[in-house]
Amino acid sequence: MDPNEVAAPNAHARLDPFWQGAAAWGVSLTDAQRRQFARYADELLFWNARMNLVSLKSGLDLPVRHFLDSLTPLPYLGDGAADLIDLGSGAGFPGLPLKIARPDLTVRLLEASRKKSSFLKQVVRGLGLTGIEVLNRRAEAGAAAGYDVVISRATWKLPEFVARGSAFLRAGGRLMAMKGADIREERDAALPVAARMGLAAPAVHEFRLPVTGDRRTLIVFTKKVYFPPQVGYDP
Repeated sequence: MDPNEVAAPNAHARLDPFWQGAAAWGVSLTDAQRRQFARYADELLFWNARMNLVSLKSGLDLPVRHFLDSLTPLPYLGDGAADLIDLGSGAGFPGLPLKIARPDLTVRLLEASRKKSSFLKQVVRGLGLTGIEVLNRRAEAGAAAGYDVVISRATWKLPEFVARGSAFLRAGGRLMAMKGADIREERDAALPVAARMGLAAPAVHEFRLPVTGDRRTLIVFTKKVYFPPQVGYDP
């Protein structure tokens, strides 16, 4: 399918809770961006039946708990172009929806699974996206510091993500962890790790997803000073 081709009407209707939730949050999507999200949904549903990319137990999971949830970091990305890496991207969340919503971002999706990486590459090609790259390797394989934003959605416990992810950050860059409702214990365990990695105390943003009411937490650390790239988790 050509990325400019209009998706089938049912593809758009399937995402009605997403369109409505995005509008309620003040996220304006063009017709082209809506077609990209609809095409992404089609690809994901097709391949999910064959390789179990993501959990889809209800009709609200994809539009709200995956697509809309992936856009929650938007207000905290700042204005202007930025280099963002999504660690443990899986089926593309949150990196791909963020790229569609913010085409000015330069995005890298890091995923260890070869099958999931192949899926991501196919979606990127199918959507006609530029300024985005899929990296098929593990975060532990080493990091190139210099990213403005390092993000991950519930891939690791927070202390481990802080230790791994901070190695990818430039000085002044932001480490964003997308979590569920009860993160106090994880946050407290992550604070001494963050201090060792040169990160300031985090800002914690709590909110609920529209329609489902699911509670979500976004934890944002900022790198104060340059630390030599290092990986691994030493509690």
